[in-house]
Amino acid sequence: MLKLYSYLYGLFGTDGNVRRTKDNHIYDLTLELIDEDIIDKINEVLPNCSKTERERDTNFKKNYHSYVLYCHNQDFIQWCENNCFPVRNKTEQLSLPIEYSEPDFWRGIIDGDGSIGFKNVEQQPFLNLTTKSELLKEGFCDYIYKLTGFRPNVNRNKRDNIFNITLHGEKALLVLSDIYKDAEIYINRKYNSYLQIKDWKKQNLKGVKRLPWSEQETKDLLMLPQEEFIKKYPMRTLCAIKAKKARILKGGGDNVNK
Repeated sequence: MLKLYSYLYGLFGTDGNVRRTKDNHIYDLTLELIDEDIIDKINEVLPNCSKTERERDTNFKKNYHSYVLYCHNQDFIQWCENNCFPVRNKTEQLSLPIEYSEPDFWRGIIDGDGSIGFKNVEQQPFLNLTTKSELLKEGFCDYIYKLTGFRPNVNRNKRDNIFNITLHGEKALLVLSDIYKDAEIYINRKYNSYLQIKDWKKQNLKGVKRLPWSEQETKDLLMLPQEEFIKKYPMRTLCAIKAKKARILKGGGDNVNK
């Protein structure tokens, strides 16, 4: 159960809520998400849980539809308490469990407060984690260093006092590959994002001569759908197409040889 509990500790720690008793013990844990798949997975593998649906207006969206999981599993709740799960102010106090499975815990954290995808224009994979917890930030930076040999130097931003930890390219994939290897439970949406970037390879552009853009190519780039443009100009990579188009739209693409 350690792998499952470690994942749930991370997910409940980032996206969950705690109801506590008068003497500050955990009464139960709740999780409200748009991702019905993970609610159903948890409900299936963890006894004494229940699921409901909810629709409400929020500051960001009207008729916001979500799924809510209520966890009353005393074995898991006791394990959380034994591993110092924060009962109050978990946003700032969440830290690593005492005994846990590292990849599964960080997968839960990323499923809760992480982002995975391609960076615009450059089409370079990225992994991002935002947190207000100093202890969680330090733990994630240690984990990154262990896998990549690189330790991010991250400070709180001035706008909302959070840590914003971002990895790109090969470093992002090294961490994600560890998180998702042998994964048994995850949010499908996040896992599918990983599948889209996992085969990315860094291009060696040293000594590669750039192919000039003709005036006709530039015109076609703005007029044709992307699929038609690629068929007409198969020598152009998707990355080059997006980068060129972005420069034109920003007003920097007047030189057709760029």
